[in-house]
Amino acid sequence: MYAPPKHSNVTFNVHSQRHEDRIGALRTGEIDLVLSAEPLVDRYVQSEIVFTETMVSLVRSKHPTVKSQLKLEQFLELRHVVQQWEGGRQAVVDQWLQKKGLKRDCRLQVHSLLDMPPVVARTNMICSLPSKMAHLVAKSYGLKCFPTPIPDLKVPAYLSWHVSFADDPGLSWLRRATLAVLEGQALEAW
Repeated sequence: MYAPPKHSNVTFNVHSQRHEDRIGALRTGEIDLVLSAEPLVDRYVQSEIVFTETMVSLVRSKHPTVKSQLKLEQFLELRHVVQQWEGGRQAVVDQWLQKKGLKRDCRLQVHSLLDMPPVVARTNMICSLPSKMAHLVAKSYGLKCFPTPIPDLKVPAYLSWHVSFADDPGLSWLRRATLAVLEGQALEAW
């Protein structure tokens, strides 16, 4: 059982990846955990890979040019909705493309992966999301899923926390609960 006692006062506050000083916020306890596509690099922060996923590309169900498959050439020509990364970093898709001397047409940057599907649903744009998330949102927005046409592209997800709280019972529970949710288990007491 991963739920806190029935009468606890546990409250979840989910922050954007845009939090200015995630390492400092972990150190002070303002933030307990960070789930991100990259490990937080600091000698006082522990990070572990909690899952690795493939990428899936989404288009609206009545897209005029993407019908039954998505080839790399077409993927590159389409207009993309992408997540804006802080500090000029690139998404893993763009890192792979750059290594091959390729570039996609990134036309719209949004703050969150969850901002991408509503845009794609109402335009002829495309977005790429981790596979579990893509399949969860596809039906809600009337989108079609295609394997992103990049061979062997895997995206890790890291869970990070400050070492000074590593043995804290509340944080230990939160890490277990987070892992359970990521594995698709329900938190029954909620």
